[in-house]
Amino acid sequence: MKATASLKGGLTTTSTGFLPPDNSITAKYLRATKFKIGGWQLEAKRQVKVKYDTTAPSYDELYGEEQRRKYEAILKELEKAKYKKVIDAGCGTGLLMEQLHDNCEHIVGIDISIGMLKIAKARLNRKVNASLILADVENIPVKKGRFDLVLAITLIQNTPNPEKALRELKEKLNQNGTLVFTGMKKLFTANELRRLAQSSQIKLVKLIDEKDAADIICICTINNDV
Repeated sequence: MKATASLKGGLTTTSTGFLPPDNSITAKYLRATKFKIGGWQLEAKRQVKVKYDTTAPSYDELYGEEQRRKYEAILKELEKAKYKKVIDAGCGTGLLMEQLHDNCEHIVGIDISIGMLKIAKARLNRKVNASLILADVENIPVKKGRFDLVLAITLIQNTPNPEKALRELKEKLNQNGTLVFTGMKKLFTANELRRLAQSSQIKLVKLIDEKDAADIICICTINNDV
Protein backbone atom coordinates (compact mmCIF):
# COMPACT_ATOMS: atom_id res chain seq x y z
CA MET A 1 0.00 0.00 0.00
CA LYS A 2 1.35 3.41 -0.91
CA ALA A 3 2.19 5.54 2.11
CA THR A 4 1.35 9.22 2.09
CA ALA A 5 2.12 12.03 4.48
CA SER A 6 0.78 15.57 4.56
CA LEU A 7 3.09 18.55 4.42
CA LYS A 8 2.46 21.95 5.95
CA GLY A 9 2.30 23.48 2.49
CA GLY A 10 -0.72 21.35 1.61
CA LEU A 11 1.11 18.96 -0.71
CA THR A 12 1.91 15.33 -0.07
CA THR A 13 4.74 12.87 -0.24
CA THR A 14 4.08 9.48 -1.77
CA SER A 15 6.11 6.41 -2.59
CA THR A 16 6.33 7.68 -6.16
CA GLY A 17 7.58 11.18 -5.49
CA PHE A 18 7.90 14.31 -3.38
CA LEU A 19 6.32 17.72 -3.70
CA PRO A 20 8.24 20.39 -1.76
CA PRO A 21 6.04 23.06 -0.16
CA ASP A 22 8.11 26.08 -1.16
CA ASN A 23 10.42 27.39 -3.86
CA SER A 24 13.56 27.38 -1.69
CA ILE A 25 13.33 23.61 -1.40
CA THR A 26 12.69 23.40 -5.13
CA ALA A 27 15.96 25.25 -5.76
CA LYS A 28 17.81 22.91 -3.41
CA TYR A 29 16.31 19.93 -5.24
CA LEU A 30 17.57 21.18 -8.59
CA ARG A 31 21.05 21.96 -7.25
CA ALA A 32 21.24 18.56 -5.59
CA THR A 33 20.47 16.67 -8.78
CA LYS A 34 23.49 14.48 -9.34
CA PHE A 35 23.16 14.13 -13.09
CA LYS A 36 25.81 15.88 -15.18
CA ILE A 37 24.26 18.90 -16.87
CA GLY A 38 25.93 22.06 -18.08
CA GLY A 39 25.43 25.37 -16.33
CA TRP A 40 23.52 26.81 -19.27
CA GLN A 41 21.12 23.87 -19.18
CA LEU A 42 20.45 24.36 -15.48
CA GLU A 43 19.80 28.06 -16.10
CA ALA A 44 17.44 27.23 -18.98
CA LYS A 45 15.50 24.88 -16.72
CA ARG A 46 15.39 27.49 -13.98
CA GLN A 47 13.91 29.99 -16.41
CA VAL A 48 11.25 27.50 -17.51
CA LYS A 49 10.36 26.84 -13.89
CA VAL A 50 10.08 30.56 -13.11
CA LYS A 51 8.01 31.16 -16.25
CA TYR A 52 5.45 28.50 -15.39
CA ASP A 53 5.36 29.32 -11.68
CA THR A 54 4.50 32.88 -12.73
CA THR A 55 1.88 31.98 -15.33
CA ALA A 56 0.30 29.10 -13.38
CA PRO A 57 -2.65 31.09 -11.95
CA SER A 58 -3.76 32.24 -15.42
CA TYR A 59 -2.54 29.28 -17.51
CA ASP A 60 -5.89 27.53 -17.92
CA GLU A 61 -7.62 30.76 -18.89
CA LEU A 62 -4.95 31.60 -21.46
CA TYR A 63 -4.20 28.18 -22.94
CA GLY A 64 -6.79 25.72 -21.62
CA GLU A 65 -8.96 25.65 -24.74
CA GLU A 66 -5.96 25.21 -27.04
CA GLN A 67 -4.59 22.40 -24.88
CA ARG A 68 -7.94 20.60 -24.71
CA ARG A 69 -8.20 20.59 -28.52
CA LYS A 70 -4.76 19.04 -28.65
CA TYR A 71 -5.68 16.42 -26.06
CA GLU A 72 -8.87 15.56 -27.94
CA ALA A 73 -6.90 14.79 -31.10
CA ILE A 74 -4.43 12.64 -29.17
CA LEU A 75 -7.04 10.73 -27.19
CA LYS A 76 -8.93 10.02 -30.41
CA GLU A 77 -5.84 8.22 -31.69
CA LEU A 78 -5.45 6.27 -28.45
CA GLU A 79 -9.09 5.45 -27.72
CA LYS A 80 -8.93 1.82 -28.86
CA ALA A 81 -6.01 0.96 -26.61
CA LYS A 82 -6.05 0.22 -22.88
CA TYR A 83 -3.36 1.70 -20.68
CA LYS A 84 -2.97 0.69 -17.05
CA LYS A 85 -0.02 2.85 -16.03
CA VAL A 86 0.50 6.30 -17.53
CA ILE A 87 3.02 9.15 -17.20
CA ASP A 88 2.04 12.70 -18.15
CA ALA A 89 5.42 14.44 -18.46
CA GLY A 90 5.08 18.19 -18.21
CA CYS A 91 1.59 17.71 -16.77
CA GLY A 92 1.14 21.40 -15.95
CA THR A 93 -2.20 22.12 -14.29
CA GLY A 94 -3.44 18.55 -14.73
CA LEU A 95 -5.87 19.12 -17.60
CA LEU A 96 -4.86 15.92 -19.40
CA MET A 97 -4.62 13.90 -16.19
CA GLU A 98 -8.19 14.93 -15.40
CA GLN A 99 -9.35 13.37 -18.66
CA LEU A 100 -7.30 10.19 -18.28
CA HIS A 101 -7.45 9.17 -14.64
CA ASP A 102 -10.79 7.33 -14.88
CA ASN A 103 -9.47 5.15 -17.71
CA CYS A 104 -6.24 3.87 -16.18
CA GLU A 105 -5.10 2.17 -12.98
CA HIS A 106 -2.49 4.78 -12.12
CA ILE A 107 -1.37 8.04 -13.69
CA VAL A 108 1.73 9.98 -12.67
CA GLY A 109 2.04 13.67 -13.46
CA ILE A 110 5.52 15.19 -13.60
CA ASP A 111 6.39 18.87 -13.80
CA ILE A 112 9.25 21.18 -12.86
CA SER A 113 6.88 23.95 -11.72
CA ILE A 114 5.54 23.82 -8.18
CA GLY A 115 2.96 26.45 -9.13
CA MET A 116 1.51 24.28 -11.86
CA LEU A 117 1.51 21.20 -9.64
CA LYS A 118 -0.43 22.97 -6.90
CA ILE A 119 -3.21 23.68 -9.40
CA ALA A 120 -3.05 20.10 -10.68
CA LYS A 121 -3.41 18.82 -7.12
CA ALA A 122 -6.52 20.91 -6.56
CA ARG A 123 -7.97 19.78 -9.89
CA LEU A 124 -7.42 16.08 -9.21
CA ASN A 125 -8.90 16.49 -5.71
CA ARG A 126 -7.25 13.51 -4.01
CA LYS A 127 -7.85 11.00 -6.79
CA VAL A 128 -6.38 7.81 -5.35
CA ASN A 129 -4.94 6.64 -8.66
CA ALA A 130 -3.12 9.90 -9.45
CA SER A 131 0.31 10.98 -8.20
CA LEU A 132 2.19 14.24 -8.77
CA ILE A 133 5.96 14.55 -8.76
CA LEU A 134 8.12 17.66 -8.84
CA ALA A 135 10.95 16.65 -11.16
CA ASP A 136 13.01 17.45 -14.22
CA VAL A 137 11.80 15.27 -17.11
CA GLU A 138 15.40 14.40 -17.93
CA ASN A 139 15.78 12.79 -14.49
CA ILE A 140 12.49 11.16 -13.53
CA PRO A 141 12.44 9.34 -10.17
CA VAL A 142 10.31 6.35 -11.20
CA LYS A 143 11.36 2.81 -12.10
CA LYS A 144 12.18 1.86 -15.67
CA GLY A 145 9.99 -0.32 -17.85
CA ARG A 146 6.80 -0.01 -15.80
CA PHE A 147 4.50 2.18 -17.90
CA ASP A 148 2.17 1.46 -20.82
CA LEU A 149 1.84 5.06 -21.99
CA VAL A 150 4.05 8.14 -21.66
CA LEU A 151 2.74 11.52 -22.82
CA ALA A 152 4.95 14.55 -23.45
CA ILE A 153 2.54 17.18 -24.72
CA THR A 154 3.80 20.73 -25.32
CA LEU A 155 7.01 19.71 -23.58
CA ILE A 156 10.07 19.38 -25.78
CA GLN A 157 10.34 23.09 -26.59
CA ASN A 158 10.89 23.66 -22.86
CA THR A 159 13.82 21.24 -22.56
CA PRO A 160 17.41 22.24 -23.36
CA ASN A 161 18.02 18.73 -24.69
CA PRO A 162 14.86 17.23 -26.27
CA GLU A 163 16.70 14.06 -27.31
CA LYS A 164 17.83 13.38 -23.75
CA ALA A 165 14.33 14.04 -22.44
CA LEU A 166 12.73 11.61 -24.91
CA ARG A 167 15.32 8.94 -24.17
CA GLU A 168 14.59 9.28 -20.46
CA LEU A 169 10.86 8.98 -21.10
CA LYS A 170 11.40 5.97 -23.34
CA GLU A 171 13.20 4.20 -20.49
CA LYS A 172 10.01 4.29 -18.43
CA LEU A 173 8.00 2.33 -21.01
CA ASN A 174 7.47 -1.40 -20.98
CA GLN A 175 8.27 -3.32 -24.15
CA ASN A 176 4.80 -2.77 -25.61
CA GLY A 177 4.49 0.82 -24.45
CA THR A 178 3.54 3.93 -26.40
CA LEU A 179 5.20 7.35 -26.26
CA VAL A 180 3.33 10.38 -27.57
CA PHE A 181 5.03 13.75 -27.92
CA THR A 182 4.18 16.96 -29.72
CA GLY A 183 6.20 19.68 -31.37
CA MET A 184 5.02 23.24 -31.97
CA LYS A 185 4.93 24.03 -35.69
CA LYS A 186 6.49 27.44 -35.16
CA LEU A 187 9.56 25.70 -33.72
CA PHE A 188 9.75 22.26 -35.39
CA THR A 189 9.12 20.91 -38.87
CA ALA A 190 7.74 17.43 -39.43
CA ASN A 191 11.12 16.25 -40.71
CA GLU A 192 12.88 17.65 -37.64
CA LEU A 193 10.52 15.69 -35.41
CA ARG A 194 11.13 12.53 -37.44
CA ARG A 195 14.88 12.98 -36.98
CA LEU A 196 14.40 13.67 -33.28
CA ALA A 197 12.47 10.43 -32.84
CA GLN A 198 15.19 8.52 -34.67
CA SER A 199 18.05 10.03 -32.67
CA SER A 200 16.11 9.38 -29.45
CA GLN A 201 15.91 5.68 -30.40
CA ILE A 202 12.14 5.55 -30.55
CA LYS A 203 10.11 4.28 -33.49
CA LEU A 204 7.74 6.82 -35.01
CA VAL A 205 4.62 4.90 -36.04
CA LYS A 206 2.36 7.85 -36.86
CA LEU A 207 2.85 11.58 -37.40
CA ILE A 208 -0.26 13.78 -37.37
CA ASP A 209 0.16 17.18 -39.00
CA GLU A 210 -3.28 18.71 -39.36
CA LYS A 211 -3.47 21.97 -41.29
CA ASP A 212 -5.13 24.13 -38.62
CA ALA A 213 -3.36 22.61 -35.61
CA ALA A 214 -0.60 24.47 -33.78
CA ASP A 215 1.30 21.27 -32.99
CA ILE A 216 2.46 18.15 -34.77
CA ILE A 217 1.62 14.93 -32.91
CA CYS A 218 4.10 12.04 -32.90
CA ILE A 219 3.00 8.57 -31.78
CA CYS A 220 5.92 6.27 -31.08
CA THR A 221 6.93 2.90 -29.69
CA ILE A 222 10.20 1.53 -28.40
CA ASN A 223 12.65 0.88 -31.23
CA ASN A 224 13.70 -2.70 -30.56
CA ASP A 225 16.18 -2.61 -33.43
CA VAL A 226 18.70 -0.46 -31.50
